Amino acid sequence: MGMGASCARVDCVLSEDCTQVVGSKHPRTFWQECSGRNSRDAGLPGEEVSVAVLPTEQDAEVQFSCDRFSLHHKPSRPSHSGVGGTWRDRYVLGRELGAGQTAIVFEAFATAPRILDLEDPTMGSWSEDFSSVAPPAGDYGGSSGSAPPRRSTGRKVALKRFHQAGTLMFKQELEALKAVGVHPHVVRLLECFEGSDDEDTLILEHCDGGDIYELYAASRWRCMGEAFVRQLMRQLLYALQHLSERGIEHRDVKPENLLLYSYDDKAVPCLKLADFGWAAVVGPSESPPEPPGEGVGSLWYAPPELNPPVAGLQVFADKLPLGKSDMWSVGVITYLLLTGHSPFNTAIRIQDPDAREAEVLRLAALGAVNTSVKAWGILSEEARSFILALVHANPAERMSAREACCHQFMLMQDADPTRLQIAAPFPLEDSASRWQRLDGLQHLCWISVARASTEPELAEISLLRDFFRLDSTGSSTYIEQLAAKLVTVALPSWFHPQAAWFDMLYLAFLYLDVDCDGTLSVEDLSLHLEGESGAAKEVANAWIFKWRHGLQASLPVSTMNALSFADFHRVLCSAILDQEPCWDVATPDRMLHRRMEAIDKVCLRFLDEEFENYGVGI
Repeated sequence: MGMGASCARVDCVLSEDCTQVVGSKHPRTFWQECSGRNSRDAGLPGEEVSVAVLPTEQDAEVQFSCDRFSLHHKPSRPSHSGVGGTWRDRYVLGRELGAGQTAIVFEAFATAPRILDLEDPTMGSWSEDFSSVAPPAGDYGGSSGSAPPRRSTGRKVALKRFHQAGTLMFKQELEALKAVGVHPHVVRLLECFEGSDDEDTLILEHCDGGDIYELYAASRWRCMGEAFVRQLMRQLLYALQHLSERGIEHRDVKPENLLLYSYDDKAVPCLKLADFGWAAVVGPSESPPEPPGEGVGSLWYAPPELNPPVAGLQVFADKLPLGKSDMWSVGVITYLLLTGHSPFNTAIRIQDPDAREAEVLRLAALGAVNTSVKAWGILSEEARSFILALVHANPAERMSAREACCHQFMLMQDADPTRLQIAAPFPLEDSASRWQRLDGLQHLCWISVARASTEPELAEISLLRDFFRLDSTGSSTYIEQLAAKLVTVALPSWFHPQAAWFDMLYLAFLYLDVDCDGTLSVEDLSLHLEGESGAAKEVANAWIFKWRHGLQASLPVSTMNALSFADFHRVLCSAILDQEPCWDVATPDRMLHRRMEAIDKVCLRFLDEEFENYGVGI
């Protein structure tokens, strides 16, 4: 990486010479790989860092709601923060990742946040910092390869552009992703733009490991080991179990929709379930909707009840249990990976496309798994039992995701040392105690940061890798645990405007700013609290008073009853710097002055040594 280049990794730290000048107008940034060293105390030799002290007594017990944490931009939505127009205001388009009938997915990069309207007397001029942020290496113009018109923080996302605005597929996918919330094995929705420039766009997390089908093709359609497949399917089952608990049926589970990412070539890759265009969100007392006559999902992986009916064969379509359609697909994928063939591969011999499709539908309606292939005979009895318990024509006879997790095939002990390790929930004493010392607003702000981050990005931090191996089914529990973990491993360098982390912080701020006016008002914060409206507003008002105390003399009157991005930034910093707000992070003039004084001291000491050793000097 050349001098002055922007690092896109989220686990890099600033060198000790510049860690304390975060926020200066002309920062000298020298990046180095994170080696696990804690840089919280890094500073200039002999320099004491002073921070204003605020009481951090714990608030009364409050419950948070993350339902509003998916940012939904609409053309009619008012915005005074420079955000909410089109996706082009926030992202730079890159290469194409994949295309479907209704949408195209691109690689994209987040641009430097426009927070000029959010400036605060304690923040200084952030515009100069952002203008110097270098874009990451790569193709920014798709096939044209032209340079981006705006600078980028280096954060990479997946941008899904739908061919037409207002399509049913977009509405279904958006509704399903909002209902999913957050799960470590489901692709995460970061924000969406509806109807802007007559198109709908979803901003999703980026997984750079391809998908299951590409992994299968790279093996030249050979059989994969049972231990390897078991670890992949376990992650998928955790995702489907979470979907069932949220009243969601995916209805298009196939290898192309199982995205992968990895941080270690020797480990089993991590899996993310994606593409919810066919998904159905079902109420507590409802049944999944009836599929259209032409069917739902993909031919080779869809169960009989989602396919067009086959003449003369019974279709079990009454009172379908939620999630059982997805479990059929799990069985088909498991068979494919273990044997190298589709369970209905006998239909491939048919040359006519229409006749071949009809044969696949017939075999699926019968649940006729091909057990004559050689690879089937060498599978373990547990693997064969697992597949047959899922690829069953009657949905009521199939295992649920929870039952499949307890199947003997999934409980088998693997001798392979590179298998995916599933850790117990992480309640480490250090992270739990630190989290408990924070107040309610600090909790809420860090939960919003956890929501704005993604597992592929966080997996670059070695201390977080085992955390994503959880069997976590509760979205609210998982996101709070992740927030507590982030507080434990966070470094001051995350808050530098040139870090990829900074876009996550800005997106987290936007999650809390419900009315998009550039500040966190009592109304904004109270909407993220559960309980009676009056009580929630009292808690939010107390938070604002507490975190604005001590700065009132320098603040404009219009912002006295709300928190700015600078305040949000300060609340987050305070959680990692011994629970004290790091006010100096937001005062570049003072920090630059102190840095110049420290440089002068070093120069004078150098000249004194030169005079003593060589008789030269001033």
